[in-house]
Amino acid sequence: MSLCLYVLASKKMLFCYSVFYLLLCLLFVILSMINIYDPHRFISKSTLAKLADVSPRTFRRYLATRRHVLDAMGISPKAQKLPPQAVKYICEDYCIDLPPELQDQEALSKSPLYQSFLRALQNVNLPHRD
Repeated sequence: MSLCLYVLASKKMLFCYSVFYLLLCLLFVILSMINIYDPHRFISKSTLAKLADVSPRTFRRYLATRRHVLDAMGISPKAQKLPPQAVKYICEDYCIDLPPELQDQEALSKSPLYQSFLRALQNVNLPHRD
């Protein structure tokens, strides 16, 4: 009888840890889908090309197709680093996910989505191992 209870408790614990792991994976996916742009960070074209996983030449050709938008923002075609508003436009247009170190960490921590996810993680009750 005690073996049956141990197996049931083990399955329940495994399920709880699986749910916890699933929530952590969900957090990673959600946070990787959201770019919190740092309003003071200029990013180079070559860095954006690496993040887009394309060659610098391909990225320059893409930027040439968006020349009218970048001109309206007052950005020179010869600019090596792009200002935050251009980075935001390019990342949203080209679907580039910025790594956390290039995002505004303070704004990310204040994000309502991030806060609600942290609250959900705190409400998860994992069983304790005996």
